[in-house]
Amino acid sequence: MRSGGVILVGHGRFAEGLLTPLEMLAGVPEYFAGIGFPAGMAEDELEEKIVRQMEAFGGHSVLILTDVAGGTPFKMAVKASFGREDVTVVTGTNLPVVLQLAMLPEWTGVPENLEELVAAGREALRVVRY
Repeated sequence: MRSGGVILVGHGRFAEGLLTPLEMLAGVPEYFAGIGFPAGMAEDELEEKIVRQMEAFGGHSVLILTDVAGGTPFKMAVKASFGREDVTVVTGTNLPVVLQLAMLPEWTGVPENLEELVAAGREALRVVRY
């Protein structure tokens, strides 16, 4: 059993959509897992999958990355993590944030510089007009 890790969860194949380019660019670390939320899946089933993955990671030192604040994957991640001090949920996830987390030498828990990683992901957004 691992001691913590990163869970990607979002609508449809959002997690797969981040893990695929991650594999191409840096490889997917063993401390990463993805959970999809396809059309027709019940909220309770998604929450159960999140809880099972948290348990597979030892139930602590878990970072859950979701796609959209207020969406079902976000709500179920928050619900699954409620009362667990060593579980953190971040929403609005993008590939730059995932890449930075994947490049950590090892998973030793939710990074202390998580706010900086999130800020870097925000800064990666650009409007380009020619």
